[in-house]
Amino acid sequence: MKPKVIVHIGQSKTGTSAIQSFLTLSTKQLRDQRVIYPMVTNHGMPLALGSHNAMADALMGVSSYPFLAAEEYFEQFWREAEKQDAKTMILSAEHLFGGQPRLWDISDVSEYWELYEQKASRLSKLLAGAQVEIFVHLRPQIDWLSSTISHTIKIERLASEKQIYRSDEQFFEMVKPSLDYDKIISIWADQLKAEKVIVSPYVKEKLIGRSSVIDFLTRTGIDSEHFPEQRIHRTINESISREYIEVKKVLNATPRTKDDERLIVHCLKRLSRSSDLGTYYKVDDEVVRAAVDFCDPVNQRLMDRFLPAEDFPSRSEYRGADQPDLTQAQIDVAMEKFQAEYHSVQSRIWKTKAQVKSTLRTKARPVHSALHQLKRLYRVVSRM
Repeated sequence: MKPKVIVHIGQSKTGTSAIQSFLTLSTKQLRDQRVIYPMVTNHGMPLALGSHNAMADALMGVSSYPFLAAEEYFEQFWREAEKQDAKTMILSAEHLFGGQPRLWDISDVSEYWELYEQKASRLSKLLAGAQVEIFVHLRPQIDWLSSTISHTIKIERLASEKQIYRSDEQFFEMVKPSLDYDKIISIWADQLKAEKVIVSPYVKEKLIGRSSVIDFLTRTGIDSEHFPEQRIHRTINESISREYIEVKKVLNATPRTKDDERLIVHCLKRLSRSSDLGTYYKVDDEVVRAAVDFCDPVNQRLMDRFLPAEDFPSRSEYRGADQPDLTQAQIDVAMEKFQAEYHSVQSRIWKTKAQVKSTLRTKARPVHSALHQLKRLYRVVSRM
């Protein structure tokens, strides 16, 4: 008999990385409760990828490391569940909520929704015979838009060869489907024939324990008392401060190699740690108003079906309008600091290490897998 499957579909910018890191590091404690967070093997070596994003992309025929077909992922998942006599299996991927199909590759919204339903339908077939529950943290749309614009600018040239972000208005128009929470959750609920859909607003004061991890565990019925405290409250992703986001906007106009892009992001993160300007991205006021007009009726439908006892606003913790505008002088100083950091000896060494990792990942996968596991073991031991 197949275990119950909890499908955590994201969304991005809602503490998903913290949840995935926690689940990855807590294999033993989860198994004590007959819960598994399955990963796959490559050349016999187990891979702790952190998330199931590669599996989610494979649903659409898009292959990324470790380059398995969707059916191959589930062959391993079900085998592990049987071996561990698991009663619950957790799958977690932001690329279910988002990911493929990529909005910047689609010119027609109806085509996007057709492909999106195909992705959900494909997963439904692979989960056949299992009881399915869906879990999702939803961030009020204006809060999410601010955070996502900043994140997109940070990783843009790593995510696509295209220039994804050109202005707040252009980006809002492009990502409108991602703001239609009611339609997204309805597609997943209907396609997976979910017995339960757990929607938790990603607003700090509403999160159980004010933590995405504790909120996830509690709402999905997993006892949170048996896990090390430090795993629950770890900070995973670093944001880039306001002036360095403006620097990255300028840098994004020029195509570079992926290795150069990784170094740029690394340098901007390092510099942001000593910034006192904060990381809150200020969305254009006209875009905020247009987004509220678009999202309010969406959220009313969402509450009617999935949050009957909740008030879900389109804006909650967004404070971008309170941020003073940056001066050109501040941006110029930030650019000078970046150039010095980028050309430093320390950065050159970092880039060389990153290039070695990239080569191992693509051309020497067994070696990469072994080194990956050693690194993971070191991290686990160091946090005990």
